Amino acid sequence: MKAFVLFATVVVVAVGALPASPVSRARIPKRPRGAPDAAPAASNASVSVLINNGKMAEIGQFPWMANIVMDDAWYCGGSLISDKHILTAAQCASGYGRFLVTLGDVHTYSSSDYFVFAYTYKSCWHEDYKEEIHLNDIGIIELLYSVTVTGWHRDETLHWNTFTLDGVKPIALAPQSSDTYSGVTATVSGFGMSVYGYESNDLMYVEQPVMDNSLCARYLGKDVTDSHICGDGSGGIGTCKGDGGDPLVVPVTDSDTGATTWMLVGVASFQSDVDCGLGYPSAYTRVTSYLDWIAAKVAGGAACYPGQ
Repeated sequence: MKAFVLFATVVVVAVGALPASPVSRARIPKRPRGAPDAAPAASNASVSVLINNGKMAEIGQFPWMANIVMDDAWYCGGSLISDKHILTAAQCASGYGRFLVTLGDVHTYSSSDYFVFAYTYKSCWHEDYKEEIHLNDIGIIELLYSVTVTGWHRDETLHWNTFTLDGVKPIALAPQSSDTYSGVTATVSGFGMSVYGYESNDLMYVEQPVMDNSLCARYLGKDVTDSHICGDGSGGIGTCKGDGGDPLVVPVTDSDTGATTWMLVGVASFQSDVDCGLGYPSAYTRVTSYLDWIAAKVAGGAACYPGQ
């Protein structure tokens, strides 16, 4: 039984061989009712469903992952960074009046045991966001109520029981440093686009090495700035349309305990305007370039409002 908490109201070619490419942002339209989300059974899902050339995520693997529906018409991704704030791209937060945010789900229409969804109208985006050049493409969606760690679900006997939302947790932001993460293997997750041009039912992920910005700019052009971080698309991996706002994360290992945690370093912004599987890089908004902006918006009392 799927249980939930409701907050009401609430391809393969070497990159070096690729020419420069026009770029596009990453949101996609919501799938019409009844439209298929995946290729026929004979197809290879890891190739036909994007995140490009990704693997299917397991429940709880990316507990910060948010699926966002804007105005019941467009899809984006995001990351839970506090008990009520979703970090996403400005292209996903600006110009919309209603957001449906789902957390904890890896199959949007089927089998996750527990998930949270909330409606909200609160969003804000960077004051100097330039859509045409993908500059300052960062935004926040604020939930009307905090995401709590416990909720209720009704079992087969129709009794209500509490459960713990182990699959919903915020992710830490990468700290301010001179580290560009170039050469580090990062991971991006998202629902992305199916071969039919609509969002996938399944949360996908792929490991993507961080590429030096100067090399990235050779393929994506002058829109790539110091406030971006790029993922190497060699082998046809990376983000595609519908992955706007998706989190790019890197692992951090504790030297004392050996435990691995994750930090958010990027927010999916744009990619090549040609076939996503051709090996072009993916461009993300660099989180460390906006730590002060994020802190100001998340701070108590600094709420986001419609059109802010």
